[in-house]
Amino acid sequence: MNSADLTVTQFAAAVGYSDKTVRRELEAEQIPGAYGIGDKGAHWKIPRESVDKTKEKQ
Repeated sequence: MNSADLTVTQFAAAVGYSDKTVRRELEAEQIPGAYGIGDKGAHWKIPRESVDKTKEKQ
C-alpha cells in the first residue's frame, strides 16, 4: 500500500463523484490500479494517478 493512495471518499471528492458511484465503478473494475484490502476487499485504496485518468473519461 502506497501512502499516496486514496480512500473512496477522498477519490470521490477529487473527481466529483459520490461515494456510491465510486464503489459501483470499483466493483465494475472501472478505476485503474484500485485494489481492495481487508476481508473480501471491504476497504478500497485508489492510486492518486487514477484521479487524472478518471477525469479524462468524464
